[in-house]
Amino acid sequence: MRKVSGFLLSMLLVIGFFPAEKIQAEEGSSCSQYKGVSKIMWEGMELKPNQIGLLLVKKETPLFKPNGTVSRTLKAGETYRIYTFKSNTLGVGGGYYITRDARVDYKTPSKAKLMAVKCIQNAVLHTVSMDRVTKLIVEKESQRSEKELLSRLEKALQKVTAADYTNSVEAHTEVTVALFAIDRQIDYSGWKNVSGLYNTLEGYKNAFDGRIRIPSNVYNYDPIQIYGNMEFASGVFNRVYGKVKGLKNSSSIKAQNPITEEVIAQFGRHGYNSMNQKEYDQVMKIVTQSLKGYKEAKDVYKAEYHQYYLDYINGARWDGNNDNQSDRNMILRMAEGSLGELVRAGLSKTEIEKIFRTSIVANNLISTIPYQSSGGYSYSYDGSTVSVKKNDPKYEISVSAYDALIRGILGKCAKQMVKSAVFDAMGFNTMIVKSKYTESDLMIFQAGGKWWYMDNWDYMYEEFSEHMKTIYHSKIPPTNGKGAPVK
Repeated sequence: MRKVSGFLLSMLLVIGFFPAEKIQAEEGSSCSQYKGVSKIMWEGMELKPNQIGLLLVKKETPLFKPNGTVSRTLKAGETYRIYTFKSNTLGVGGGYYITRDARVDYKTPSKAKLMAVKCIQNAVLHTVSMDRVTKLIVEKESQRSEKELLSRLEKALQKVTAADYTNSVEAHTEVTVALFAIDRQIDYSGWKNVSGLYNTLEGYKNAFDGRIRIPSNVYNYDPIQIYGNMEFASGVFNRVYGKVKGLKNSSSIKAQNPITEEVIAQFGRHGYNSMNQKEYDQVMKIVTQSLKGYKEAKDVYKAEYHQYYLDYINGARWDGNNDNQSDRNMILRMAEGSLGELVRAGLSKTEIEKIFRTSIVANNLISTIPYQSSGGYSYSYDGSTVSVKKNDPKYEISVSAYDALIRGILGKCAKQMVKSAVFDAMGFNTMIVKSKYTESDLMIFQAGGKWWYMDNWDYMYEEFSEHMKTIYHSKIPPTNGKGAPVK
């Protein structure tokens, strides 16, 4: 069991966990909508790269040079772009500034406008074609018996509402998994028995009203797992219920978000296995939102030890004394075995801290997404059709970042897609490699001229070695299209 501090647990009780769809980024945080746009207008003029505001001179005020001497006097009615905000000054470019006081008014553009400028400036839009095999697998999985899927959902819902809440954590995960299959089918293929699905969801809606019900027999579980499973199930239930309720008078539901041949992506050729543009855009909104807390992010499992990892990055080391069992000394020793590879490779403190903090954001996004209790799958592809074999027929194949962050099931492939999206958004060159012997994928990233991979939770960074190159082959190419260590 992972240790959770009392303070953290109390915060979880207050805040809870919410499926990623509840995390709302600023409007328009995806770059896809700006394809073909050459400039962004705001307040009647072009919004420039690095511009963060606009000032209007109300009364004459001096314009200062970078050295603090007066350059000239600005007249009332003049407007200037703002590039820096400080406590008492507004920077207007080139190091020049004015005093921030009642002689001027200023306003700032929306975050959506700033994102639009960044998208256009970086020219980061690319058309990404769907991986054919993945597409065929998902299409096959979204064309199943409605009767079977509905029966499975009803059984899971009955477990959740059982009076003694026996196996409540597992039951909530079963609900999420059952809804995963139904939601995907509605999106990609449609649904015929609308009244049957609506009546089932309507009958259990009170069990998913957002309140956290902790059964007395689950205190041996990881608290984060408990809240994560229950909150995710509630969020997914209400999202699917809302979708079906809006169409309950229809004789059937047509495919809501059909699978397309390609998406417009922001980072290289990485679409994170999104099946359509809407999925991709929602994933990037969530990633954008999560990275707003990049500088303050702390691992939800290890928040109390966060500073010790930073101490290691900044040069602190354990004292070599095994008898010194202080938290700081032990964490510094752990950091030696995890972050130490990055240090020995010669990466700068700034680079290592960026890798560490980006990993925290990715892991925190992943931490509350329910896992399926068992199963797995394999497939064969003859060049035109695909055959899928599941170890457990109830297992759902989660392949995309959307499957994980929105639909709430974290498959092996989906997990790596989430990591790739977060690291891409932070400017890393990433790629997905696939084992030659299993259905396992791995996200690797480039830093200091080498490729690295990380352990899921312990921030154990290891170089993608020559031996690993014999085990893995390329599945999704690097973000910038260069430097792939395997074919």
